[in-house]
Amino acid sequence: MPVRPPPVTAAFLAIVLVTRLAQLVIPGWYGGLARDPAAPWWRMFTALFAYDDGWVQFVSIAVGAIVLGWIAERRFGSVVWAIILIVAGLAGQASGLWWQPAGAGSSVAVAGWLGAVGIWLLVPSARLAPQARLGGVIIVVLGVALVAGRDLHGPPILVGLVLGGLFLITGRRGNEPAQRQG
Repeated sequence: MPVRPPPVTAAFLAIVLVTRLAQLVIPGWYGGLARDPAAPWWRMFTALFAYDDGWVQFVSIAVGAIVLGWIAERRFGSVVWAIILIVAGLAGQASGLWWQPAGAGSSVAVAGWLGAVGIWLLVPSARLAPQARLGGVIIVVLGVALVAGRDLHGPPILVGLVLGGLFLITGRRGNEPAQRQG
């Protein structure tokens, strides 16, 4: 029986692909969506659908989303995974207004997913090998270091850590009722 891809991850990848292709063929796509301190507030959201670093950025986002999405969407549930994606993405774009005023991309949203995976790796009930737990510690340190270095990927990693932790503590998974993690 074939394994179906996680739905939010698959939808995110499709959106990233379509918006990247649209940027190639629609004049003004990037300029109309990118983050800009002088632009309206909603451009923090639209900046997630424009790309300032070309194909390298697109491939990095796609690979990160596939790896993190495949692992963790099944753990957190699709609704929670979508919430983390949106909130962390907006946190990254907001921090970008101060640290890198002009720009765009959804790598900040994927950074939030990295944070959520990082906290999951540290939860005792996850029953993971010590090497996996070390990965969680590295992700926490990476998030703090990126914030200290004023990199806009740091705040979404930390947001992903916090949101992932909250959802794990409350037992929220997708649309299912809360269940304590044992």
